[in-house]
Amino acid sequence: MHSDAKALREMGSKLFQDKMPLDLRNQEIARHFYPQRATFTTQADIGEDWAGHLMTGYPALVQRDLGNAIGSILRPRGQSWFHGRAGRDGDDASHDAKAWLEFATKLQYNAMYDTKTNFARATKEGDMDFLAFGGCAISVDVNRKGPNLVYRCWHLRDCAWSEDTYGQINAVHRNWKPACSELIKAFGRDALHPNVVKMYDEGKKANQVNVRHVVISAEDYDWKKSRHPWVSLYLDVDNAHVIEEVGSWTRRYVLPRWSTISGSAYGISPAAVVALPDARLIQAMTLTLLDAGERAANPPLIGVSEAVRGDLNVFPGGFTSVDAEY
Repeated sequence: MHSDAKALREMGSKLFQDKMPLDLRNQEIARHFYPQRATFTTQADIGEDWAGHLMTGYPALVQRDLGNAIGSILRPRGQSWFHGRAGRDGDDASHDAKAWLEFATKLQYNAMYDTKTNFARATKEGDMDFLAFGGCAISVDVNRKGPNLVYRCWHLRDCAWSEDTYGQINAVHRNWKPACSELIKAFGRDALHPNVVKMYDEGKKANQVNVRHVVISAEDYDWKKSRHPWVSLYLDVDNAHVIEEVGSWTRRYVLPRWSTISGSAYGISPAAVVALPDARLIQAMTLTLLDAGERAANPPLIGVSEAVRGDLNVFPGGFTSVDAEY
């Protein structure tokens, strides 16, 4: 058993355990505003009626419309919504430096909006998470099969992170359950634990493996193999086996946080926190109106026992025979 793998596994498990109250709160928020994401504490089938528990879809519609507006405002289509500059003294940069920065901006824009990067999809999903839960987790990586970037928005349920003394995120843990065949394809047989390889050889290629991706500061990991400030590790959780261990120049995860509170490394959504009582009230009021309307249109019935000879035909034009004495 790899000692570093065991320590990382315990570190990540502790972070996920401490995050459980946050997942419970996010589950409640998702049930009212983002039912598609209401899987923080429960599992849902892809064909499930996600909004079946709601009496009205108004809170979810408000969340959807505002989430769509974020993307159109911050990232308008067909426009360069970001520009490269030379730090604080960028205004004093030479003409050649500014020309190169303009070239680099266009190059970065084309790389981000390549059809294979999934940038638009990941950021749209991130907008919805950011609005509902106050943050999102988007990974930025290089495609192992080609020279292009890959953006993915991950469920906040599967991500946990910590801060250092200065309030900066110094470690990110993400749970991942790929199929055995996917692991073989991505990392090769030699990098995996013998138990996983045996599973693949026995024909259990679709079986899922508990993997955790960890990106941790090189200082905290005692990384001395290179000058990279970050270390990226893929960890086989069940077998405490390090699948891959490489240096990284970036943290690989973009973790925007809308609003933070002292003592917590996670963001919160002021909009959702304040609107949650109103959402509960709207659901209760709508249920009351529906119940009152149903009682008015189809009121409770009363009759003498054994006087009715057949079923009560309460539909329009229905006929119910009763005893003559009744």
